[in-house]
Amino acid sequence: KQALERISKKKPIKLLIFKSSIADNNLWKKGIPNIKIEYKTWNIKTICNDLLNIDIGIVPYINEIKNKLDHKPNIGKYSTDYFIRFKQKANSGRCLVFHQLKIPVIADIIPQNMYLLSNPNNGYAVCGEESWYKAFEELLCEKRRHFIAENAFKEFQEKYDPLKWVQIFLNELDKNL
Repeated sequence: KQALERISKKKPIKLLIFKSSIADNNLWKKGIPNIKIEYKTWNIKTICNDLLNIDIGIVPYINEIKNKLDHKPNIGKYSTDYFIRFKQKANSGRCLVFHQLKIPVIADIIPQNMYLLSNPNNGYAVCGEESWYKAFEELLCEKRRHFIAENAFKEFQEKYDPLKWVQIFLNELDKNL
């Protein structure tokens, strides 16, 4: 929230949120940033075109147990230690969608995102307001957005392209039949 509000002071932004339905009880209610927000119903027929109209994909991990960077000397060995929950109820699927559409990604630093974002040229794994803000700030530059998006797309094609995996599977079936 705070990072979005801070970056909106540098450049006007709009947050587009895709939901399964736009029922009143399904909208964001707590901690809403003071920026322009548009809610859109997710539709399989239009989602690719809808996503291609955005500049940055954000993949927050919203949970009651948050990743923290706290100065609590009585917890952890160093004041710079942070706590992370390793059994998340999330996956890297949202990042992969953005990668294959050449949209740069900023995502929470959870284990499921790290094999995609461990290379800093593929996107941003962030934790806390300051790292979210710095990632947004860097991606204000169109050239930087393009650089990150192209790198992530290339890695997606090399490692995660489902068509390649299907072909590998079919080749293995042919060998074993």
